[in-house]
Amino acid sequence: MNVAFYGAGLEVELGRTRRAIDRAEALDVGAMPCVERQTRMLIDIARAYAERGDRTAAVAVLLKAETTSREELTYSLYARELVRVLLRRQRGINHDDLVSLAGRMAVAA
Repeated sequence: MNVAFYGAGLEVELGRTRRAIDRAEALDVGAMPCVERQTRMLIDIARAYAERGDRTAAVAVLLKAETTSREELTYSLYARELVRVLLRRQRGINHDDLVSLAGRMAVAA
């Protein structure tokens, strides 16, 4: 199981976002034994969606990551940068959800 989770994260790092999303959607993130790793996986999925231009899905996954571990999300450099980028490119996403999330994370555009 761990290999599958690492594989999805690796696809994000390599810029293969479609493959990352496909792999991640086949996984049960909640089955991961560690909340920190669950949150990191969700952040990777959000990054993949953002890279593919699906900002709405990226925000939805970030909100899910927040419910999994607000602390892990708040202190993740990847998540903080992603929220900054999404704030700058707000079209097509739920502005209120994004702004609220950015406020809870203390992230400014």
